[in-house]
Amino acid sequence: MARSFKPADFAIGRRIYEARKRKGLSQPEISLALGLAPQTMGEIERGERAISAHLLGRVAAMLGADLTYLVTGERPRMDRAEADARDLARRILRLPRDRSLALRRLADSAAEQGRCAC
Repeated sequence: MARSFKPADFAIGRRIYEARKRKGLSQPEISLALGLAPQTMGEIERGERAISAHLLGRVAAMLGADLTYLVTGERPRMDRAEADARDLARRILRLPRDRSLALRRLADSAAEQGRCAC
């Protein structure tokens, strides 16, 4: 009997597969850690088997993946401060070393003045 194909199961499985690969784990490694047969993990990753919410939470924790992303495919939005900090870091990385070191000293000095109880 053919298994029914559900696009949501396929999409979740694909995101689990990609997260597992990014983490550098094999199917047997993650299956063993989760107490599953490697065949079961393969079926989940191919979208042939639905994954329970409990198991999905364990998989997300093991892979260091965002649970919302695994379910919906949507990445969590950064808050404005985090986005600004990342943008600033990218710009600093493009600077010549002497200028990035000068910025570091400036930031250290500003942080020290902020701690001063003057």
